[in-house]
Amino acid sequence: MLPIKAVLLLGMTLVLGTVLSGVAVSQTLRDPTRPAVVFKADKEALAKNTGDARLVLNSITWNGKQAFVVINNKIYHRGDSVQGVRISQIRRDQVILGDGRKLLLFSSVTEK
Repeated sequence: MLPIKAVLLLGMTLVLGTVLSGVAVSQTLRDPTRPAVVFKADKEALAKNTGDARLVLNSITWNGKQAFVVINNKIYHRGDSVQGVRISQIRRDQVILGDGRKLLLFSSVTEK
């Protein structure tokens, strides 16, 4: 039979070993919902990309003779500039920009 001090020492060693191994395992486990990489916003890159953003024609509204358009959720009139390009024409279902691009309003719905 082992002396009491040896049993206590063995018991403390087993408890301490179990606790330390639990700490080691918990440090190696990774939260599966945590993003793998954290990106910091680069203000210069965001500013450069703003001008290249896609233009989306949200709506066209006529108020008598004057037309209003909503592009990227902002209101514009004929002659205004959107991302540095002038709005040259506003038609019933499209907007024509100064650089020749046409923004279509719900093209699959308005075509017959």
